[in-house]
Amino acid sequence: MSYQNKLQQNEEISSQNMQSDRPLLIAVIFLVVIGLMAIFSASAPKCIEMGVNPTRFLLQQLLGVIVGFIGLKWLSNVHYKKLITYTFPFAVFVIIMLVLVKVAGVTVNGAQRWINIGPMSLQPSEFAKPAVVLLLAGVFYRNAEVFDKNKIITAFIPILIMMGLIFIQPNLSMLLLLMFTAVAIFMCAGGSIKLLLTSAACVIPLFIMKGLRGYQSSRSNTWFN
Repeated sequence: MSYQNKLQQNEEISSQNMQSDRPLLIAVIFLVVIGLMAIFSASAPKCIEMGVNPTRFLLQQLLGVIVGFIGLKWLSNVHYKKLITYTFPFAVFVIIMLVLVKVAGVTVNGAQRWINIGPMSLQPSEFAKPAVVLLLAGVFYRNAEVFDKNKIITAFIPILIMMGLIFIQPNLSMLLLLMFTAVAIFMCAGGSIKLLLTSAACVIPLFIMKGLRGYQSSRSNTWFN
């Protein structure tokens, strides 16, 4: 096959991928717009009360959206199979950041979750989301076998360390999100429902015995009512 034919074939594949990803992109944009509306609605009265620009937090979030979409555009041009080589180093980076939170993080409302970097605050637990997805996708793409030494070392132990560090911040909502994400990936890989239910039966009582903090109980009551 000539170089020109290969180039044309690659362009056709890229065009097909763009068409197939369009519904996902539209869904992401829709969620981002809803999020921006919610942030403005919740923060504008507080900003007016503080005597600052009502769009202050909206503009900060818009900056994050711009950076995020630049990252999205860049990653869309990277073949997903190349990401597997960076999954473990990225997980180690996230663990280091979570340790730094515990050592030099900022405490707000009884939770130590943020690191101040100049004028901005960084929440390292946010990076645990892609780290968990990449680790589990990297070990489950062949099979959903859990009791595998290689998977335990390269994925499960780093994930448990991240979850433990997030739990002691405390950040229960992030912990639950990571757990549900892990369950979803496990099930998509063809995992055992019996093993999942057995694990849930062991983990849920631990949460009940530990109990919820005051603000966590308030959030639960708000959600139920």
